[in-house]
Amino acid sequence: MNKLTPEQIINLHLFGVRPIGNQEYFSALIAGIRDARKFTGRNIETGQIEIYDNNVNGCWLGAIGYLILLDQIGKCFKPSTISINFQSKTASIVRTLQYFSDLQDSERYCIYALRCALAHDYGLYNINGREPALTHHFLLRANSTTPLIELPKDQWDGKISTRNPENCTTVNLLALGDLVENIFESLKTMASQNQLEIILQGGTEELSSRYGFVKDR
Repeated sequence: MNKLTPEQIINLHLFGVRPIGNQEYFSALIAGIRDARKFTGRNIETGQIEIYDNNVNGCWLGAIGYLILLDQIGKCFKPSTISINFQSKTASIVRTLQYFSDLQDSERYCIYALRCALAHDYGLYNINGREPALTHHFLLRANSTTPLIELPKDQWDGKISTRNPENCTTVNLLALGDLVENIFESLKTMASQNQLEIILQGGTEELSSRYGFVKDR
């Protein structure tokens, strides 16, 4: 692994299980996206939907898998054309959505809040007293007819007694899967064009040791 260039390490990380001598390298990113696909009715190799069922496409465990991958991507990569302020306290999931999607600020923080609600509590509330943009109570759908995010007319204040349809945030989990799949495809395209950089402080060694695994063939 030490003989490989950063570009080669990135390609190993993004393009499935790859042979290295008598062993095979696979990344946590590949493992995670395959698991997310499996739980949400998608082909584990291509990400295409094979089962159209609200209960399957809207699986919370699958959604958590996709959301965790947004966190990982933001810790590991950036477009080579963008400078990064390493002193910034921007959450890695928000950074991913800044770099690799066209979502607006309010939508990016909505996705961040959903990750907190599902991954921390397996629930639909996220209450953050310091950052109102992260305070939401969610309604989750899984269909091909509604947008990814429907923000409320009124910002919820985080009080259980004030919840109502006017301050509820709706997220389409099928569209969330599509979002992450599109980001993953963008990463591969950028990698093939040498437009993707590793931003981990430990560089290629950290990417391959922290997020990569080797098994015997």
